[in-house]
Amino acid sequence: MIKIVVTSDNHLNKFYKKMNPEQLRKRREFLRRAFKEVVDFAINEKVDLFFQAGDLFDMPNPRNIELIFVMEQFAHLKENGIDVFTVAGTHDSLISADEDSYPIRIFEKAGFVKAFTKLQELEPVIWEKNGSEKVLISGISTDMRLRDREPDPLQLLKLKNSYDGDFIKILLLHYSVEKFAHPKAREPQIKESSLNQLPFDLYIIGHLHTNRHYDLSNKKVIIPGATERVNFGEEENDTGFYFIVIEKNKVSKVEYIKTNSQPMKSIEVIIENKTTEDPTEIIINEIKKQSSKEQLLRCILKGKISSDLFTQINREKILDVGNNLNFFFDLDTQNLDIYDLSTTTISSEDLSIRKVLETIHNELLSQSQEQDKEILKESYEWVSSFLEKSDNFGDLL
Repeated sequence: MIKIVVTSDNHLNKFYKKMNPEQLRKRREFLRRAFKEVVDFAINEKVDLFFQAGDLFDMPNPRNIELIFVMEQFAHLKENGIDVFTVAGTHDSLISADEDSYPIRIFEKAGFVKAFTKLQELEPVIWEKNGSEKVLISGISTDMRLRDREPDPLQLLKLKNSYDGDFIKILLLHYSVEKFAHPKAREPQIKESSLNQLPFDLYIIGHLHTNRHYDLSNKKVIIPGATERVNFGEEENDTGFYFIVIEKNKVSKVEYIKTNSQPMKSIEVIIENKTTEDPTEIIINEIKKQSSKEQLLRCILKGKISSDLFTQINREKILDVGNNLNFFFDLDTQNLDIYDLSTTTISSEDLSIRKVLETIHNELLSQSQEQDKEILKESYEWVSSFLEKSDNFGDLL
């Protein structure tokens, strides 16, 4: 019997631009606590293998406190005879293909993990237990040079080794899966036809924050999801990891284990023009009903109102009440339809990050030498792709 714990998308060191330093410090503690739950479970269950399928960190240059924490957790796993295999994801990778640029390489150099940091070439490892039970393990890290739906990353794989043998073959990945991808997402996507064609029996795929596991022909696909809700828009998601058992070269058990994530909630408050009450008090009364000290709360205002009624909404007072009653509070007014605004008002589109980026890009192009223009275009496309991904994941904090 081989017991395995599978996790991904832990997003340690996540930065939230709207949080004050103390909120950010505590929020990062919640992220670390969730990962520690996974490690503690693995040790308590005396598992054999621990798979981390990318986005262990939320950025490729995590702070020392996060690196030390992860080093300690991987050391605990090693002390308990648990072998760790990992890949780099979209957040903890650089566009550079240099293998040593990945933070997970630190833990490999220290002897705590096996990190699959190649982007297109597989380096399979035959793992054995007691000389009798075997599994083949391989993986690739996210290729940040791929910026659109095509090509399918798996179609670029180079299979140099033999994959014969009467044992389960496992592949770790960190990409979106076409079947579950956001319809507007401009990012590499794995097709199920590619999964079917490759010689693997079990796919562990990080990146998507909603957990899933399912059969695909005679193969199994595990999408661990995130261990902590990362952004608003994920309020309904479960958070956790998978516990897998392999017996007699077959997956005999797949169990989803939930982690204790920080409470997160979004509420909607409808403001109507015909109201005779103070709109600020309407909003505050609803916030008071929905608040909790450990909670991340977002209040979304909706309705078609006049500019006069809009000016009566005391945003500062609402934010003070919301932040006093919750761990973190955000007021979202972008869904309010203010019908009598002057047509001379500058549209939000004109002030968008994309518009500013496009303006700067065009200006630089006009001033650049011919040999520099290709680099500028590539940089512009990469940043645009990154902004698109941020929108898709609802990074509103």
